[in-house]
Amino acid sequence: MENKNYYQNWLYEINEKILDKIGWILKLELHIYELEKLILKAEMQGVGDEPDFHVLRNNVRHWKSKHRVETFILDDLELDAEHCKFMIKRFNDLES
Repeated sequence: MENKNYYQNWLYEINEKILDKIGWILKLELHIYELEKLILKAEMQGVGDEPDFHVLRNNVRHWKSKHRVETFILDDLELDAEHCKFMIKRFNDLES
């Protein structure tokens, strides 16, 4: 069935995008972790009020915002994958 092949190919592409997105999200989380650790060390040493550390704090907010966006995109991809699986199952049921 041509439509079943369409959904199977689309599912393959979505799964590949999901894995790429998960990798990117993990990299973002590691980056955020490292920045927050650096800020904490600076605060413990009493230099947390320096202008450079305000920039770091702004960077953390930026990357957290980017992380939220990427998570929403991942959620959408997972929803598309579930849709493909549902449609493939429907085509399989019709073939039986």
